[in-house]
Amino acid sequence: MCQNLLEVIRKWTNVEGQVIYKDKWKEIDHSELKKFIGLIILIGVYGSKHENVTQLWSQEDGRSIFNKIMSRGRFQQILQVLHFDDASARRKKRSDDKLVPIREVFQMWNQNLQDGCVPSTCMTVDEQLVSFRGCCPFQVYIPSKPGKYGIKIWAICDSETSYA
Repeated sequence: MCQNLLEVIRKWTNVEGQVIYKDKWKEIDHSELKKFIGLIILIGVYGSKHENVTQLWSQEDGRSIFNKIMSRGRFQQILQVLHFDDASARRKKRSDDKLVPIREVFQMWNQNLQDGCVPSTCMTVDEQLVSFRGCCPFQVYIPSKPGKYGIKIWAICDSETSYA
């Protein structure tokens, strides 16, 4: 099932790459997409969210693993065209659904999570505000939280398996 999820992302990223870069676009394959996602996760692991991309790939004081996995130019190129749906069709048709750009991938992701979950009797529902100051139609403002702006996430968590 996860392969289907990656295939959808790969397909629409390649379509958008052709639109933006035309003949200069080199199609992304499964292996390169996995490397790209791995680098995104690695940026989070290193706590580099406010660090400039140029700094991460710097030869002097950057992290050598980034250069070994993918060039900075290719990383930025993929980041610019990364898509989860048919953007050209979405541009033609307006929708009130705020998740429409990621709807297909989101449903596949939820199905993957449900397939992997065997719930126990010790479960709880909780909410979390993930701090975010970017442009997002479902961003919320909660003055009582430390990071007042962000995306509110509701989760059901299993205390025995730590599955959320």
